[in-house]
Amino acid sequence: MYIVELIPLIAIALSVRCLQIIVNPPFGQPWGGKDAAEGVEEAVNEEYKKGFDGRWGAGLPASGDMQMLFLQSAIDKMDDSFGRAAIIENSSPLFTGGTASGESQIRRWF
Repeated sequence: MYIVELIPLIAIALSVRCLQIIVNPPFGQPWGGKDAAEGVEEAVNEEYKKGFDGRWGAGLPASGDMQMLFLQSAIDKMDDSFGRAAIIENSSPLFTGGTASGESQIRRWF
């Protein structure tokens, strides 16, 4: 498949809304810093710059755990009227971060 053929498929995938989503995010996997996979931090920051037009308008969590990014992505892809999501989590995203932290701001947005 040529790259020209992939462009319309990518555009469709970015605009799709789902009725049901099941997510099992990687627990404790960093999205930023020296332990993150190559290119991940740059990709996250580029998406964050889009604000609420992107997937992570509510904020960025601490760079040591990308579970909150998966949560925001699932909510972004849910159908506005009938979407439902099942997300497997450990307790980390529910309780980490202070009141002004990125995690707290994201939970407030949920």
